[in-house]
Amino acid sequence: MRRLGVIAGLCAAAALLPLGAAAAGSRPVQLTEAAGAKFPVRAFVIGLPDARRLTADDVSVSENGQSVIDVTLVPASKAAKQTFGVVLVIDASDSMAGTPIARAVAAAQAFVARRNPNQQVGIVAFNNTPHIVLPLTSSSAKIGAALAAAPTVAYGTHIYDAVATAEAMLRHGHIGVGSIVLLSDGADTGSKVSAVRIARVARSQHLRVFTVGLRSPSFRPHTLESLAAVGNGQYALAHTTADLGPLFDQLAQLLSQEYLLQYKSLAALNVPVKVSVEVSGLGRAASAYRTPALPVSVSPPYKPSLTSRILGSWIALVLLSLLVAGVVAFIVIAILRPQRSQLPLRMAEFVSVPGLQSRERRHGALTEDEEAEKIRRGGPLARLANVLDIAQINTTAPRLVAGTVAATVVLFTLLLAGTGSAWWALLASLVPMAVRWWVNWKLERRRKAFAEQLPDMLQIVSAALRAGQSFAGSLAVVVESAGEPMRSEMQTVVADEQLGVPLDKAMAVVVRRMASRDLEQIALVAELQREAGGNAAEVIDRVAETVRERFELRRLINTLTIQGRMSRWIVTALPVALIVLVSLINPHYLTPLTSHLLGKVAIVFAVLLVIGGSLVIKKIVDIKV
Repeated sequence: MRRLGVIAGLCAAAALLPLGAAAAGSRPVQLTEAAGAKFPVRAFVIGLPDARRLTADDVSVSENGQSVIDVTLVPASKAAKQTFGVVLVIDASDSMAGTPIARAVAAAQAFVARRNPNQQVGIVAFNNTPHIVLPLTSSSAKIGAALAAAPTVAYGTHIYDAVATAEAMLRHGHIGVGSIVLLSDGADTGSKVSAVRIARVARSQHLRVFTVGLRSPSFRPHTLESLAAVGNGQYALAHTTADLGPLFDQLAQLLSQEYLLQYKSLAALNVPVKVSVEVSGLGRAASAYRTPALPVSVSPPYKPSLTSRILGSWIALVLLSLLVAGVVAFIVIAILRPQRSQLPLRMAEFVSVPGLQSRERRHGALTEDEEAEKIRRGGPLARLANVLDIAQINTTAPRLVAGTVAATVVLFTLLLAGTGSAWWALLASLVPMAVRWWVNWKLERRRKAFAEQLPDMLQIVSAALRAGQSFAGSLAVVVESAGEPMRSEMQTVVADEQLGVPLDKAMAVVVRRMASRDLEQIALVAELQREAGGNAAEVIDRVAETVRERFELRRLINTLTIQGRMSRWIVTALPVALIVLVSLINPHYLTPLTSHLLGKVAIVFAVLLVIGGSLVIKKIVDIKV
């Protein structure tokens, strides 16, 4: 029996050999790089084999044989709370049930009892998934509460997942000198995180991984040995659960005897550096790193501003030349243009109908057919001038055309200079469309106002005829009492009648200008009264009643078709709004459509479909009465 006890004692001593050897002085000084320092400041952790008080005078630091400056040495007991931190990772698989998990918790309690007060501690238990039992904290009460009971065991041994969780805890806690102490009795079985990733993170965060293996029937030491090797830590094997207490106690002693060494390096940039640290009376330790390269700030390529691109473009030069030429031409024309006679304006004061000369100057005594022929021979500008006159737009056709062309060219230049894309610049073609829509809108609004005033005008004419007025006199009464546009149009009829134009012919001109089928009936009444006489007042009353009923029918149709008109605008505007919204959220989302031929064809096809659908809906809901 004595012989068996001696053999067991030798086995326990062999299990404690890796950590015990450090304590005995075979590795007198350990040097590990710490995280968080920015060059030229360098930070290293000095591990001592025993408890000893050091000062900066006891440490000699050199890089590539050259001395450094501003050397400071801080013991772990006096460091800030975020300087040192350790995460205990405890295996809670089925094989640890019973005494092993209880001994593991007891060993962890002994470990935290030897820690420095400022050292933060976290606890992770793992089986098929890792569980954070205790986040990083320096509170003794919270640590004691977390270790008061053993974690629940379950199937699975996901070691790499647990170590990855511990690395994330140290990273999120901004720990400068982080350590991971791992206890397990088996090999990794099915972790989602790979060993390569664990090693890469440990090197980038300058973490140390200490592993303790507990021998069991399923134990495989390769996982724990490889983790200790890549994590600049140590590996120890506990043959029995009784060996866990001394092992964790020595680990706590090793971590509590550390110092944080900081200094400023004088090494050049982007060169390899060998660090040598000599501790008085203990020996020398070495490490190596490479200084960072000089950060080269690459300035973005020069991009001229929008203003400079516009002013420096050939299009701006052409526009400037046209502007100068236009100013010179305007001055020359203003100088050479003969002055108009003021006689017609002075004579207008002696005419019974105000504005007679101006109307006569525009329409003269032309009949409907003669004026239509004059407009047809005048070409597009003459037709546009006639439309502007009817819509009461105070400009000439050449000015409107020139202004539209100038606005289109300017907008095209701005879009081309601002976006650099000819496709976006083609949006300038919307300017002529907008001008045409505006002119037509003004024209239709004036004609609609004339049509709405027509029933009241007919009532006035009928009342005047019953009062004994002639047809022309009745129209003069309308001129005195009606509003625009009825007043100006009837004033034209009266003026033409005073110049000798038959009343029906004068009214036919207004019928064409206002596109009024109802007024055409009044022209027929005037012609019948001139040729055959009759009760014109009764006929006009019937016409007024018909016009009112037609207006009521139009209002009813507008009410019934308003849903269709709204549907047309919604269906037409929805694709455009979606494209604008998507472009604002993700500017490159539509790049495949605009950069490939097939995408451009699809865009054109979609635009044609939207326009065609809008026109079809318009045709359906546009009911003429």
